[in-house]
Amino acid sequence: MGVVAHRANTAPGHDFIEFSVKSQGRISEDYSKLYASGLSLNDISEQTGIARSTLRDALIKHQIPIRTKRQTIKGEKLGKDFKCAGHPPFGYAYLDGKLIVDPKEQVTIRKIIKLRQSGMSLRAIADELNHQKVPTRTGKAWYLSFVKTVLDRNQKPTK
Repeated sequence: MGVVAHRANTAPGHDFIEFSVKSQGRISEDYSKLYASGLSLNDISEQTGIARSTLRDALIKHQIPIRTKRQTIKGEKLGKDFKCAGHPPFGYAYLDGKLIVDPKEQVTIRKIIKLRQSGMSLRAIADELNHQKVPTRTGKAWYLSFVKTVLDRNQKPTK
């Protein structure tokens, strides 16, 4: 159950706030329209002060379908480039929910590719990057497996 404050008309200079309790039935009536318009449960919760779980339970009880995190308001799946859980691949970043190229990390990727093309092993490349103090995204040391992942993801396939 949620509590909603209403400001009552009183004499100038005096504020009187009365509280009324909202039942789940009332919640679903008032906020199902907001949810149907595309707002998320979190958005509605922030605007109203009603707990997200209370909103969700009320909507489910009144047979209003709850969207999954991977759906848009029209029920279409989000595009491949739309932000989802986790970190973006090395060399990329999220901007306004879209996956874009990160120019700073692309410099490191080009360096890794050049070192590999010069004949260096994956371990030697990792050691060289650590010696040159080239940062990883997390500031940790470079390892053979991470160098391999970056190369596999960024090398163009040969025809």
